[in-house]
Amino acid sequence: MVFNGAPAGLNHASPNRGNLAWWAPFSLGEASPGSPQVLAEDPRKLQSVLPSVAFRHPFRWTFGDGGAGAGMAITHQFARTGWYRVQVAYYYPSTNRWVQFDSAQLHVVPAVTVQATSASAANGVLGGNQRLLVMGASGVAGLVCLVILGVTLRGLRPRAEPE
Repeated sequence: MVFNGAPAGLNHASPNRGNLAWWAPFSLGEASPGSPQVLAEDPRKLQSVLPSVAFRHPFRWTFGDGGAGAGMAITHQFARTGWYRVQVAYYYPSTNRWVQFDSAQLHVVPAVTVQATSASAANGVLGGNQRLLVMGASGVAGLVCLVILGVTLRGLRPRAEPE
């Protein structure tokens, strides 16, 4: 599966009770709500693993948010933040059934988070745990700045002169 031009990566998280509703063997990374996301399958890679009948009908996509579509490539917008499992299936005529062959999880987060992590990832600067460390350190630095500002403003208040 390809997501916005980048291939899906292997999901290093293990399935558990907390993530079973959206867990998948592959990960698409992050997206923001309301922005168009382009998902596709590469037929050249699939021809060696899927039966030839798989290519007679458009693939069926489900997005985990109630949305669905058909085609080798498709565009979808997620309306809300959260975790989603994107699944792809082909139609197998001899059994009159759809056969799922690909599945990946996607984390839809606020746009600011996606832009910050995408910029860092594009530059090869920060990994997942490093991002959390930087975000935590940024929060602490911000809190320290607020305390210093409060102390400074308190020191600037006019004081009543003793009588």
